[in-house]
Amino acid sequence: LRCPADETLHAELVLRAEGSEVSKETREGKQPKEAKEAREAKEGGREARGLDASSSSSDDEATRGRSETSAEGIAAPTAVFRLGGHDAFIDAAPPPEPLSADARSHASHVARAIVSEAERLVSREPNGLPRVVYDAFAPDCHAHAAEDSLRFDAQFESGNLRRVVQVAPFAYDLVLSCDVNTRGHTQWFFFRVRNMSPRAKYRIAIVNMMKPDSLFSAGMRPLLYSTTDAARGVGWVRCGENVCYFANQYTYVPTSSKKKKGSGAGAREAAASYYTLSFTLTLPHADDTVYLAQCYPYTYSMLRTSLADLGGRSGGCVRRETLTSSVGGHVVELLTVTDFGANEAEIRARKVAVVSARVHPGESNASWMMQGLLDAVTSNSVEARDLRRHLVLKIVPMLNPDGVILGNYRCGLAGLDLNRQWSEPLEAPTPTIFHLKRMMRALAEQDQLLLFCDLHGHSRKPNIFTYGCEGSKNAPRFTERIFPTLLADCAHFSLAGCSYKVLRSKETCGRVVVWRQLGLAHSFTLEASFCGADFGDGAAHHFNTSHFKQMGAAFVPALLALVEPSQARVSSILAELEASVPSAPLGSDEEDVDDDESTHRRRAVSRGRRAAKPAPPVPSRRKPAEAATKKKKKPASASASASAAQISALASRALSVSSPRDLPRSADRAAR
Repeated sequence: LRCPADETLHAELVLRAEGSEVSKETREGKQPKEAKEAREAKEGGREARGLDASSSSSDDEATRGRSETSAEGIAAPTAVFRLGGHDAFIDAAPPPEPLSADARSHASHVARAIVSEAERLVSREPNGLPRVVYDAFAPDCHAHAAEDSLRFDAQFESGNLRRVVQVAPFAYDLVLSCDVNTRGHTQWFFFRVRNMSPRAKYRIAIVNMMKPDSLFSAGMRPLLYSTTDAARGVGWVRCGENVCYFANQYTYVPTSSKKKKGSGAGAREAAASYYTLSFTLTLPHADDTVYLAQCYPYTYSMLRTSLADLGGRSGGCVRRETLTSSVGGHVVELLTVTDFGANEAEIRARKVAVVSARVHPGESNASWMMQGLLDAVTSNSVEARDLRRHLVLKIVPMLNPDGVILGNYRCGLAGLDLNRQWSEPLEAPTPTIFHLKRMMRALAEQDQLLLFCDLHGHSRKPNIFTYGCEGSKNAPRFTERIFPTLLADCAHFSLAGCSYKVLRSKETCGRVVVWRQLGLAHSFTLEASFCGADFGDGAAHHFNTSHFKQMGAAFVPALLALVEPSQARVSSILAELEASVPSAPLGSDEEDVDDDESTHRRRAVSRGRRAAKPAPPVPSRRKPAEAATKKKKKPASASASASAAQISALASRALSVSSPRDLPRSADRAAR
């Protein structure tokens, strides 16, 4: 318990009795024979085999799996598809809420958090602390909690919390579950808290985050939902003080690591650091139930309810069908939106736009943009009716329902990132990508496919922006910039943040494969920050659900301008682009920032190596007298760099960390 998370920090999560060994079957994600027979005898429910998900609870809406214990005391964790199980959240967006702090304040929060952790590790806590107060796999998940301990759990749809250790009377270390059948992707959190003392200040620390950079270091705050406040019409609000994000003393060996330290038989694989998200929290109500989340939750059940309501108020412009079933057996919805009052030949002559969302299940803001699009395109407005007369929309609102239900961040049930399977998708492990690509290929062969846009969330960049693909052979120059320019009519969209480069790391993602294999110039990823904007009236404030829905609604006028017969707006945009950016197109030098922690981890290591190797001196081109008199300009980020160096030194002394990381890059960007 001195190391709060022990083996549960790592993705290969198993339970075992003290002194027993873990079987090879369990390590490989297979159930021991005894546990499997016991489960099959007790329950015939559908389950998702995994290494790292919650145990079952009694929930009439749940499709259950269990963590059975064999005669040797070995438990085989299984993933659980839980539907419902949480309160009915109201969508009551508050006014825009400010970010928490600048880079300098973040540096001081990091320093205080490291010192506090160091003091805890060398001190002796009273009253039997630290103690495990929540374990998702235990038969009684709160068996060791004290009477006054907070009661945590995540045994509901889309929840994610693996273990909680109370390390001080008002301080708790939390461990997240990795994506099922993977060894990583700890980012999405969504859990429930009860039994709080009103007005007490609690410290919450999630200790197994894996991304070296996060918007939490640039002022983003977690989300909180109080059932007491909800009764008064208050929904999800930002919460937490002293929010900080930093490398901690725990390490792991990345599965993709091929380089080893040292040489010969004793060489060991290079380790990477886990990261801590720490914040303090004051809960004002007694006998309350609160939920904490990374972003506004949008579950599979919420989608099904929304689609049922949509069918009753759409006026017959929506047809709902099944694209396919997921690996876990859940229906993947396909919506067709157009004016069905025309004759069949006219409908077949219309161009088709394909829009999808939630290929990455933890990017729930994508579903809120999708909600805004569905509400707008099925409305009775003049623009919506005109669009439906000129265009057919094929919409897949949730590409990865398994991952959404399980509380995964990036992958599906098979442990695959579905947005990296587009090149040659296989039907068995990736049925949603297989069938969506087949449908789009058929549309492209009939020359009907006009546009593809996949909706995402981004954990490391501000604003809402697109990634496109430049250099289409079968389209005029700058064609890929037309649709983003049309979307820029929305006040939340950043045209300057768009990028059109195609990086090697994105060769197998949806927008690149559709652009390259299907020859579609209008192929995009729309990214919405989990945090907020850094420009305009919304600068230094968080996005809320109304902002995301407004961005989705902006698709209607943008698509209408793209398909209207005169093409006046499109021609005007192309002429302006040709005149204003003849050689260096706007946004072409923006980095297509990958939101996957493995890619970012490799880049962070590369940056560290470059920083460690001093660059050779560059001879000055000034005359000697000029060089002596002209002062060297101080870099704008000097204060942030100095703070990072001080924190690194402090961490080395306090925690004996061999190679503590500097502050994440976002803090340095914020300082600049």
